[in-house]
Amino acid sequence: MKILCVCNHGNVRSVCLSRLLKDTRQHEAFAIGAQLFSDESIKYLVEWSDKVFVMCEGEKDREKMKDLAKNKYVLFDVGIDRWFNPMHPELIEIIKQKWQQ
Repeated sequence: MKILCVCNHGNVRSVCLSRLLKDTRQHEAFAIGAQLFSDESIKYLVEWSDKVFVMCEGEKDREKMKDLAKNKYVLFDVGIDRWFNPMHPELIEIIKQKWQQ
């Protein structure tokens, strides 16, 4: 499965999720930031993907992604970025637990 992982800036939460998906789930995954990529680039990546996992904390960014991704949209909320490291053990554990739900 091809999964687009989206957070606000594409540095921590989406990177962590995409790495875990690639390493443990054998998925193709790509991390981006909703605030940094153009709508045109996001549309291209949404077309590429089978699912779009949205981790943005702001309602504006979530709505933007919901509009662009439509039936591929999956809210994958892990909260605001407080880790500042895509491989922080706490973040990894939160993502793994959320994935099992």
